[in-house]
Amino acid sequence: MRSVHPLRGLAIIAAAMAAPAAMATPFFSAINAAYPGEKNQAQILRDIYGGTFTVAGTHSFTNGAVTATRIADDGMGSPLNMLGAGFSAADDQAWAGPSATFIARAKYAGDRHAFGWIDSTSAEPTFQTILSNTATFNAPVTVTLSSQFVWALDNQRTGRLFTSDPADNLDRNETPRDQMVSYAVSGPGIAANTFLLFWEDRIPGDSMFDYDYNDAVIELTAVPTPGALALAGIGGLLVIRRKRR
Repeated sequence: MRSVHPLRGLAIIAAAMAAPAAMATPFFSAINAAYPGEKNQAQILRDIYGGTFTVAGTHSFTNGAVTATRIADDGMGSPLNMLGAGFSAADDQAWAGPSATFIARAKYAGDRHAFGWIDSTSAEPTFQTILSNTATFNAPVTVTLSSQFVWALDNQRTGRLFTSDPADNLDRNETPRDQMVSYAVSGPGIAANTFLLFWEDRIPGDSMFDYDYNDAVIELTAVPTPGALALAGIGGLLVIRRKRR
């Protein structure tokens, strides 16, 4: 397992404790137009849920029945409880949840990725793989998550490990970069506590970065079970073909 920021757990927990008093304004990272020939968020939502999705409000989407509500990228404090305990009052940098089961159904082209998580409460945080290859479909994986963690995407082509916390994603100028945007999904036929994670798998300093956030899209559905939390990827993981310039 790959080591990441030994003091991450203490730093994030301290920030989270201070957040309610210091943070109150949501910040949303900009999403660029998709590269020609690739799919944008609305088209990806259509592929997963059907119908035609249009912008709802400023940052969200709806097809008239299903709504994907954008979660703040910063400014609200963390962690975000996957059981829906007020995601609108949290941001997507850190998450909370115990045991989980992941199921992915995916398409993949371009860079090879592994998806996983990092325990923010650990004295020695490491990348823990959930999906060793995001092109592996319909293979349930059960893990035990901590009370606070971050999602992580390992780009195995470039060797870069990105997390949901921009502080982990430093470009060549040591500037934090937000590599993941997320949505809470609701509507008929959609299980409660369903989320979509949209990843950008390149960063300034790499080639072909564009911040259209369509390189890896993971759906998570959190369902309370006796003594645990079950996560199921209904629409699974959808990865859009990487542009070749």
